[in-house]
Amino acid sequence: MALSEYTQETLYVLYIFTGFAMFLMIFRVVLRRVRGQKWNLSDYLTMSCMFFLLARTSMIHVVLVWGTNNVPELYRRFHTFTEKEIYQRETASKLLLVSRTLYNTNLWTQKAIVLLLYKRILFGLPWTDKVINAYWAILGATYVVIQVVTFTDCRPIYLYWQVVPDPGTCSEALGQLIILGALNIFTDVLLILLPMPALFEIRRSFPAKLRLFSLFSVGLFLVAITIIRLPLNFNHGMYQVNRTTWASVESFAAAFVANIPTLYTLRKREKFCPRVSSSEVQHTSKPATKQLSQTVCPSEATI
Repeated sequence: MALSEYTQETLYVLYIFTGFAMFLMIFRVVLRRVRGQKWNLSDYLTMSCMFFLLARTSMIHVVLVWGTNNVPELYRRFHTFTEKEIYQRETASKLLLVSRTLYNTNLWTQKAIVLLLYKRILFGLPWTDKVINAYWAILGATYVVIQVVTFTDCRPIYLYWQVVPDPGTCSEALGQLIILGALNIFTDVLLILLPMPALFEIRRSFPAKLRLFSLFSVGLFLVAITIIRLPLNFNHGMYQVNRTTWASVESFAAAFVANIPTLYTLRKREKFCPRVSSSEVQHTSKPATKQLSQTVCPSEATI
């Protein structure tokens, strides 16, 4: 089957951004061992993200090459689907549905990695446990919601992959796209805000504070991509190549946000551990002032 130039370009984008994301995650887990440290829970979650990303990429390749049941009405009017084409489009449509669940899982696992990082950094503060537990509950609830919504745009469910007769517009999954974008922005903003109170009160020079704020604000990059992506995908619901392009960019951005802070701490053998200690909180009538403990993290307690 001859691929259109647009589809070929989308495949290039898919593999380029998947490659960038894989590089970041592989670099993280390899560098951890190079520094003589044991893999921790965040590293194992990173490995699971590699699987989710590669599995989704392989499925999307088939989706782009074979096409789905989501085709323009004008095309249907003047085109007769062969048995082979129906089989290919039905198979690709089923793979697309599965790939969306993998995509959701990858994004939310990357968020979990960020939350584990913040749990380590904020360890010892009096409010940490309650707030972190609330964040876990929010992540879990939003993940369940988006996975359920992924399967609720079409009723009955076989309309997701039915080629003939015309299944209607439900296979565009615009409802899922909007809810995914909203929950993605909501959870990303929460994660950006989590470490800010401690960062505002640490006793560091302005340049040092600026570096830390920049490091923990990289999530704004992901929020911006989601905001840009939503209207573009919504206005081109018929075109999977458009949705795939932005999903690939977003997957890379999620990997970037989840791994850059840890790669920053692993850049030297004896790394600075940006951890807030409860012993460094001044209990006065004024707002508590905190400073980051300037210690070398033991290997078993790394970020």
